[in-house]
Amino acid sequence: MTTQELQALFPGSAARWAKEPKKAREAREKAMAPTSSEPVSLAFDPATDAAKDQFASVDSVSVALYKGRVTDFSVIYVGTEWNNIDQWVAKVSETLSLPGPREWVVGPSETPNKVLKCSGVEIEAATQGGGSSIRIRNTEYLKGLDDRANTLDEKKRRDFKP
Repeated sequence: MTTQELQALFPGSAARWAKEPKKAREAREKAMAPTSSEPVSLAFDPATDAAKDQFASVDSVSVALYKGRVTDFSVIYVGTEWNNIDQWVAKVSETLSLPGPREWVVGPSETPNKVLKCSGVEIEAATQGGGSSIRIRNTEYLKGLDDRANTLDEKKRRDFKP
């Protein structure tokens, strides 16, 4: 998904962002550009940024962009409580046509969560405080980020002179 496609989902965000200080607007626009080498994180409030019926039961959406492309996004739901994480994972799996709960592994956080690792993508489902969430990450981007950081660190070590 591109920056433009994302903004089309949340047309109200442009009006909200227009009220921010000029420096903040310019920094965000620069970071969201396809030529940017910096990742940027954005938060959307579906109640004000999108059509009311388009995101029923969605409390918030968070998105990470890199070079004008979505690399990570999270959707937090409210209003429906799940008896356990496997019940939520089963619903996510059914809705998104993913493998069932047995294919998911316990996630790294203290929050009840499970993770499904696929080729180039990692999907995390979690429950907490009467709500639930889904997070989808592009793992190829994360690998590339680590590779870039390692290359930069190696250059610093080569160039260092005591």
